[in-house]
Amino acid sequence: MSFLRSTPGEDPVEVSGFFRASPARLFAAWTTPSELQQWFGSAPNTVRAAEVDLRVGGRWCCVFKGGEEGAEDPQTQLEGEYLQIEPDSKLVFSWSFVELFADGRREATPESRVTVEFNAVGERTRIDLRHEAIRTEDARLGVGRGWGASFASLQALLAPEEQELRDDGENRVPGRMA
Repeated sequence: MSFLRSTPGEDPVEVSGFFRASPARLFAAWTTPSELQQWFGSAPNTVRAAEVDLRVGGRWCCVFKGGEEGAEDPQTQLEGEYLQIEPDSKLVFSWSFVELFADGRREATPESRVTVEFNAVGERTRIDLRHEAIRTEDARLGVGRGWGASFASLQALLAPEEQELRDDGENRVPGRMA
């Protein structure tokens, strides 16, 4: 299932998908560090550590596996600041890709902006994500693939709580809400 809704490589990157879970359940999956570690990233369980300070002005960070102490490769992480929080409904945050090198250097991409909306649709929730102000086409392509993979991993994490859904506009799919 493809979650990418925008043309690959164009700004903004837009991703959306339906999940058989309540907006509150999905909001928690986006804001609970232990859950982020399970689904966020280009593949499940690629996040080594996650931090969330869920308040406007609070910071978030996901540290990826690799780049551990003594390794030649830098530690990579995504980080940003919460700009708007509407519990169970909307998150807006800044986003930057950061590399931390063994010699203490820190390289970061210019900040971009992510808006995530959680909308109840019958017994499902539609997540609409808009990631904008990504400077290069290559970065937008990578971000689009990453968000698509993350949405697929989130669906897999919720699999015991949801069933494979068809996006047919109907709300007749059996199942329960979390």
